[in-house]
Amino acid sequence: MPSARPDSDPRVALADPDGEARRPGRRRPPSALAAEPGAPAMSTPKPEPRRGVMPGEVLDEETFRHLLSLEANRATRYRDFFVLCLLQPDQIGPKDQTADMLGQRIASKIVELVRASDVVGRLGDGIGVLLLQTGTSDALRVTERLRSEIGNVRFPGEPAGPGRIITLSVGEVCFPGDGHSEISLLSRARARLQEAVRSGGNRVVLTDHG
Repeated sequence: MPSARPDSDPRVALADPDGEARRPGRRRPPSALAAEPGAPAMSTPKPEPRRGVMPGEVLDEETFRHLLSLEANRATRYRDFFVLCLLQPDQIGPKDQTADMLGQRIASKIVELVRASDVVGRLGDGIGVLLLQTGTSDALRVTERLRSEIGNVRFPGEPAGPGRIITLSVGEVCFPGDGHSEISLLSRARARLQEAVRSGGNRVVLTDHG
């Protein structure tokens, strides 16, 4: 919780978290915020909605990848953890004329089902979900619930036709066990997604790291 602003004389020095006095308005240099080698990890802030991400927003690929990179840097600094999931609808093929519309509808539904602190984006090979401060066992429960909920929704089909039932294949990786960068995490998540597809779809293939 942020410290209350002092009501006393503004010339009175404030205290840094490490007990060192400082003057109001004087910021600690970035180097002072970084953990020293071998020092205990900095206390991890609780997940909160990402800055610049509107509630209910589905991000484009560039923005999602940028936030993934920022989160990897933040988690490295705080020695935190998170899970990246790649989801692909099984019933949407490359020649499906409704693919883009359905992909957006599915992504929007996923936004409704995850926390405000989590991040959802459209990627070239499916839908990315960033589950912050989430371990693999909890992430598996989340993705299995997403599969179940999406499977119970009837999405728009052909004009005057019945609604479409959609199942999901999911590849799941964790930070830092599966990688420390946006590129390595996405690469391994895609490999697990393809494994789920090759195994018949409608399943989650998850990380081996706890």
